[in-house]
Amino acid sequence: KVATTWRKVEAAEAGYLSQDALVRAARQDAARALYFYDRTRLGKKQPYPPTVEPKVAELRPLVANLDKIIDHNRKLLKAYDLAVRHYRRGNLQATLTVLVDLVNHAAKLDLEYLSTKVQKEFHGTLREMMAGCRFELGKEKGKFGETTEYERPAFVKKLISEADGAAGLAHNGYERMLRYRDRGMRTRVPTSLVRETRNYAKDARQWYRAVFEVPYPLRASKRKEIEDQIEYMTKIINHCNRWYIGGTPTPGPPPR
Repeated sequence: KVATTWRKVEAAEAGYLSQDALVRAARQDAARALYFYDRTRLGKKQPYPPTVEPKVAELRPLVANLDKIIDHNRKLLKAYDLAVRHYRRGNLQATLTVLVDLVNHAAKLDLEYLSTKVQKEFHGTLREMMAGCRFELGKEKGKFGETTEYERPAFVKKLISEADGAAGLAHNGYERMLRYRDRGMRTRVPTSLVRETRNYAKDARQWYRAVFEVPYPLRASKRKEIEDQIEYMTKIINHCNRWYIGGTPTPGPPPR
């Protein structure tokens, strides 16, 4: 029974949240083993036999630890389900509140019984969800609010990723505009193309600037790269504005 229990514990650690039933089964086996060991005392006040005592000493903390895992899983799963329900309804602020509480709850518990890989995956998932909510809320409000130290790495990564995507679309639109001009079709550039390019550039510039508002250390090379992108997006926006009022964009190909 003891060997079987430990195998179940190891399997539960490998699966973590998805193996909640396995943890409960291991706890049940450990409790049953303790029950039978207790019967060897022939009375509550009698000591355990010498061969049994070390096994009991090993099992009691195991049962306590399994109880902690079960309680932990129950709270995490309940909070996670609530966060998903809020997210599906489009209530991002409520989702974020639940996730922050979930992180605080996980931080207060002793997670030593979990492997490093499992802990990393668990926290990585939480950070990604929080970063997604922060980003969408920032888009709704027009500015990006306060972030906790826990979620900042994922949030900065999310900002840069979204900004890079918008910058790429703005760059492609700008090149199409220049091709119209190079073919002598300056006046036939679709207004929708100019407007779309300018909007992408504005979004990218806003999100790049938001990276600097987050108190998170960046490498000097990354900071310089973002500053260059902000400058390039500003140039695209200015050229689009001139195109709207009938001016002539600065000649030459767009900078890379």
